Amino acid sequence: MNNKYFFHTLLFTAFFILAGISGSCAYVTGEAVESTVSAVNWVWSADDSGYSVVIDRATRQKIRDVSPEEAFVIIGTSSRLGNPVVIDVRTPAEYAGGHIHRAMNIDVNSTEFRDKINTLDKNVTYVVYCRSGGRSDMARDIMEEMGFRNVINVTGGFSDWEAAGLPVER
Repeated sequence: MNNKYFFHTLLFTAFFILAGISGSCAYVTGEAVESTVSAVNWVWSADDSGYSVVIDRATRQKIRDVSPEEAFVIIGTSSRLGNPVVIDVRTPAEYAGGHIHRAMNIDVNSTEFRDKINTLDKNVTYVVYCRSGGRSDMARDIMEEMGFRNVINVTGGFSDWEAAGLPVER
């Protein structure tokens, strides 16, 4: 793990913990969630699949879209190895130019996209991204139609990820 990746992981984990302290205890205990705005509007929660999922703190609905910063924290805070799985839905050439750490590349515009996606566990949480968020939004919708339970799109995609200074593998 490079130092920049470690630093960002440490920074965002600390941010996640500090931002979530005020409202997360009420959520865990089942008490009413305060209506104050929190920097982190989601929490990890168990579902009946045995995997954790990311849900909105206020509505308790599954999260479908997150910013790159939120995606970074989600990727770094799962307590289960291999969950979430990160999928880069750009072309192989775009992927080769830089990608998120440990992201697998499955091109949404490839004729094999559905076949490749169909081999994956439909209960795991997936974080999908592309260059700017359009193709990954489409990929999320396709995956949900195919029965995937927990798919999160990174709005702004890899472009916003890089602009935020988040770690990139080349």
